[in-house]
Amino acid sequence: MLSIVTAARLFLGCISLALLALTACGYGHRIAAHVLEGPMDAIAVTHLNPDKLLVLAGDEDAKGVSVFHDSIHSQEVLRFGVSRYASDIQAGNHGSFFVSLAIPRAAPRYKGAKEQLPSGAIQEWNLSGQLLSTVLFPAPVEAISKPIGGVLYALMTRAGQSVVVGLRLADAKVLASVALPYHPTSLDQCRLAVQVYLLTADPATQHVYLTNVRSDFTLDTSMIAEQPRCFAHSSAIAGIVARAFGSHVSLLRLSLTDQRASTIVAPSDIVGLETAEDGRLFLLRRFGSSSNIQIWTNSELAAAGE
Repeated sequence: MLSIVTAARLFLGCISLALLALTACGYGHRIAAHVLEGPMDAIAVTHLNPDKLLVLAGDEDAKGVSVFHDSIHSQEVLRFGVSRYASDIQAGNHGSFFVSLAIPRAAPRYKGAKEQLPSGAIQEWNLSGQLLSTVLFPAPVEAISKPIGGVLYALMTRAGQSVVVGLRLADAKVLASVALPYHPTSLDQCRLAVQVYLLTADPATQHVYLTNVRSDFTLDTSMIAEQPRCFAHSSAIAGIVARAFGSHVSLLRLSLTDQRASTIVAPSDIVGLETAEDGRLFLLRRFGSSSNIQIWTNSELAAAGE
């Protein structure tokens, strides 16, 4: 009988064939993406089922969340402020969304006061701009994953080491942490078959890794990318590859169902990406202080491989 680790290796070996990678190349199918104009100084994007796109934007002085319908010709329908320490945004499962805070170390503001230590938080908001809850952490929360099974994960740095900490949303209980030997800048959570994995990339090598949250078993997917994201209901991953040359990036899709590769050409100034449960891909593009969101539908991604 196969051990859990052996079975995971066999399964994930197949999963590694189903990678989506954005790589700097000049070839591929030039599909005209649907484009939404985004807010100034965009930072991150997330998709809230069934039909909302949320963009975190701003600078060190002020940040906010812009809400769009995810249709082709949508305009911004709502905007409200969040903490200037906001670092990431992720959609929830019940019409709300989460914002992480990374509060840096600060000097005393007046004589005799104690130095403010770095700290962090995860906040839950609704689409009316109402803050629903706040969970505090002892270190800045640099990134958060989408929630799966009522648990989301937070990326932090403690004593110089990156750790991922689980948060059970039903009772705000902080779960056991997973230490990482590198310092990722993004975090996602994937359900592959019946197992849940953390998805991260080593910024030094851009190797993408899947880590089982229960066994700590880690697989090098052989994918080279930044900011990897999972596609729900499929064994596929998307990620950005930055190169010093070329003016485009390409999306390579390899499906387990028909083993066909597809290539989508997109601009090189992409700073973030997101996937929807229906298979759509959203690319957040930032040029100067302006931004837009490019949308590829599931059928368009499939057509690129024909």
